Amino acid sequence: MNLPEFDLFVVEGASYDLLVTLSENGVAVPLTGYTFEGTVKESYADNASLRATMTCSIVDAAKGQVKLSLSKTQTEGLFLNASELRGASTAGVWDVFYNTPSGARHYLLGGKVRFKQTATKAGGL
Repeated sequence: MNLPEFDLFVVEGASYDLLVTLSENGVAVPLTGYTFEGTVKESYADNASLRATMTCSIVDAAKGQVKLSLSKTQTEGLFLNASELRGASTAGVWDVFYNTPSGARHYLLGGKVRFKQTATKAGGL
């Protein structure tokens, strides 16, 4: 079974939003009563540090659309031990699960987190 993967490209200090449509056989799944949960961690290890909890908001339940978000504050501190002048590199992993109204829990999407450090910090130089 091939699980869907999507690598996030997160810029330090910038808001991040990803709009995802949940569908089955090309037809949108109505999301009424569904909940979503997503996290960013340093690795898949059980003891890896949790770096952020994603905000998962249903945008259009009838169209199966959910928005996955990280705030600018979350991306500012996402990887505190990033090396100087590292540029963009893989710095973590993420995934999202959804819960159906009947209580079933399913994997939606996940992958690596690529992180770009910035020179300009929030609030000025």
